[in-house]
Amino acid sequence: LQFNFQNAFFDYLAEETITNVYNYEVSNDFGILRNLDKFSILATKDYQQYYFASLEDISESTIVLAARGEVTKGSYKKLVKLDSVVEWSIEWNLEALDQEPSLWIKTSTAWYKLLLPATDYATTFEPLKKKLHILKKISRIVYNNKSKTDYDTIIQ
Repeated sequence: LQFNFQNAFFDYLAEETITNVYNYEVSNDFGILRNLDKFSILATKDYQQYYFASLEDISESTIVLAARGEVTKGSYKKLVKLDSVVEWSIEWNLEALDQEPSLWIKTSTAWYKLLLPATDYATTFEPLKKKLHILKKISRIVYNNKSKTDYDTIIQ
């Protein structure tokens, strides 16, 4: 599935238009933190044609990852396009292993916590979601068996 620039970002505002009211935190360590709901990750080679992509594609030097979604804080919501995703990260708390890991993307402006994928992006996101689920299970095994965690324990 491919989109031209106009179709990929129609009705989405530039990240620069997002005001501080959407920041849920400004951290000394990480800068501006925001939520991004109903997100899609898109890739392009020429800034003309875009297609759905995985965050794992960020390592390919021939493409640029962009994102779109709904930046939210409480009742405030605004459609936003993020022109360049430069990094992504997984966050999880080993003390609260029942919680799902959080995915974050970074632009030159802010870090965005990814909430739920857009309906049309959910199928593309599914393989990464499964990997996060596996990560959660492995983390639980390692955390609960600190003294005897080895390769065989994890694989069993």
